[in-house]
Amino acid sequence: MQNFLMFMGVAFLALIGIVLLAILWALWKLRHAPEPSGVGVKTTLDADVPPFRVALRPVKHHTWEEESEVALSAAYLRSVGFVEIGNFDIHDTESYVSAWRHPRERIYACLFEDFERGEWAELRTYYKDGSVVTYSNGQDDLVDRPNDKCYRFLTGASLEKLYKEFLKNRPNKKSRDAAAEGFARRFESYWAEEMDWRIAHGGPSVENLRNICERNGMEATTEAIESMQDDWRVAINEFHEQQLQMKFLEQADLSATAWENLRDRLVFIHEGLGRDELVEIYADSLNWIEDEDDFQIQFEKAEEMADSKKPREAFRLLNESLPAQRRFEWKLRIDQPIVADIYVEPENNG
Repeated sequence: MQNFLMFMGVAFLALIGIVLLAILWALWKLRHAPEPSGVGVKTTLDADVPPFRVALRPVKHHTWEEESEVALSAAYLRSVGFVEIGNFDIHDTESYVSAWRHPRERIYACLFEDFERGEWAELRTYYKDGSVVTYSNGQDDLVDRPNDKCYRFLTGASLEKLYKEFLKNRPNKKSRDAAAEGFARRFESYWAEEMDWRIAHGGPSVENLRNICERNGMEATTEAIESMQDDWRVAINEFHEQQLQMKFLEQADLSATAWENLRDRLVFIHEGLGRDELVEIYADSLNWIEDEDDFQIQFEKAEEMADSKKPREAFRLLNESLPAQRRFEWKLRIDQPIVADIYVEPENNG
């Protein structure tokens, strides 16, 4: 009997060990699973909004997933007069680009590799009037662009066909040099200008989002579209608040100690805030209220104010209704990139 109990004990411990190993393995898989790329506009409901700024970082060598195809593309580019600039990591994304230039035709060529989108090529010419023309054989991202940024997709076309179509159809007007030393700066500036235009329009249009859903086999329900729009709105607000924080630092003239004391208590109130975001900012400051009914009264008051007033006015009125020692301290107004009031949360709210 004793031996049997010992055997059962060992078996039980072994079973526990197997379960623990399985859990650890699952956690390891989750931790090491590749994350989706940030490049390109959202193509599924779970995809991230692209970064609004990127930086190109030179890399000495990149091992391509499709090394032979990239080698063939590079050989073709050389054969028609392109000169290699180098390889770059597109920082804040999981994408790489091999950059080339055609000095005589004033064309930049890019061979891209992205975790989700695979490989594709783009050809681009910058013009002296500020316009830009790009041809791509990648997948159409189905989003609108500024009128001076012509973007044509020949999805699946060979690089040779892409190049011939580009030469045949691009505008015949004064273009800028395709200098090697200017490539990274122009790439980053082009990205920023396009994102700023999209930010100014509140993200992709409803029609853009509906087309993206339909292409990916998803029903373009009102809830799905609104969810995608919310993702963009939140990302745009976070981007604006980063810029507002930098403006605040420039204008406030704070010492390092003062900044350290204020940094985590800054609150940015602007018209881009959604109703729920405004209510959340106010409600988070009410943790000094111990009575649940009193808290609920304040919360409902914030909801009513957010429904009836614009964010800046609503927050000002809500703040004035707080006890003097609990009010946010107004610091200054900033007009760029958006009009915003900068407040500091009281230290005793924490």
